[in-house]
Amino acid sequence: MYKRPVVFNKTLVIGILILFFGLCVNSSIGTILEKEPICPIKNGNTLYVGGTGPGNYSTIQEAIDAASDGDTIFIYSGIYHPISNVHIYKELCIVGENKENVIFEKEYGYKPLSIRAKNVEIRSITFINFEVTNQVQYDNTVISNNIFLINNNAGDWNPDIMLIAGKNNEISNNIFTSTNPGSKRGPFNVVFFQCYESKFINNIIDGFKSGITAMDILDYSYYVDDYPRGNNTIEGNTFSNNSYGIRLSPTLYPKYHSKIINNNFIDNEKNAIFYARIPSIMDIIENLIKKFQSPSENYKLFDLTKKYWDGNYWDDYDGEGPQKISGRVQTAGLFNQFLLYDFSWVNFDLHPAKEPFNI
Repeated sequence: MYKRPVVFNKTLVIGILILFFGLCVNSSIGTILEKEPICPIKNGNTLYVGGTGPGNYSTIQEAIDAASDGDTIFIYSGIYHPISNVHIYKELCIVGENKENVIFEKEYGYKPLSIRAKNVEIRSITFINFEVTNQVQYDNTVISNNIFLINNNAGDWNPDIMLIAGKNNEISNNIFTSTNPGSKRGPFNVVFFQCYESKFINNIIDGFKSGITAMDILDYSYYVDDYPRGNNTIEGNTFSNNSYGIRLSPTLYPKYHSKIINNNFIDNEKNAIFYARIPSIMDIIENLIKKFQSPSENYKLFDLTKKYWDGNYWDDYDGEGPQKISGRVQTAGLFNQFLLYDFSWVNFDLHPAKEPFNI
């Protein structure tokens, strides 16, 4: 049985806790860098948090308030305890000196870091009991190469990352783990809600109630006319020791194609489950009438057979044929919109991997 992500994460937790106590005694003095830190899309000035340099800021919020769009905020090694919520309301790259040594920690409860601007990047930081939230329709958010560590004091109802109705967002190369994997904190870990052309790639998610909870990300929604969603990619991740590896709650509308490919599903209580919502029979009839009246318009029917899954490794795969992914479909009644019909359905991974990927 492939166990690397589990062993890796337990070792990581111990290392971070040792590092935590070590930094309490020996904090960073902020060594001078030979060259300025670089963020891929930022061209502005660099502001510094921590260390001992003249003009350095003591808190990240002070640096954000002083920065301009396009600036980089570089954070020296140390443990930071924000006393209030952190609001990122400018186009910034926030990067730590080293993700193991730059620690944002909240001992009790959960502290949000709120993204309220487009073109925000967060890199190379350890977050302990922090929630990173991208507010509605802010695009081009990048959250990469970070560690999200949750202990038993964290709130049960807060996700580590929540992306809402944004385009071209990326969550990549992060580690999400818990000091007590057996506790299955939840219900959420990473939440995608109404995202479009976004990526969740090369992450490790271990020890949660739900590795990813994805709502209305697979396809264009029937219920929102103006904002597209779909064409997302969930690729190259390892989901291990979770109650659910992935929980999907999409409206299955085949206008945009999303992909869940080349992931590892290992030692989860249930590797994947989906809950599909389709319109009532009346909605489908109205859709057919519109298509008949305006043939040139792109009115498409709903498709529950569309294949989103491909090439994933499933530890419960029996080695024969496609891998079945169980789910349920719900729709409203013909004459009573409040009477809901619920029935079982399945999707398939037609080409399940025989061996786990080395992520």
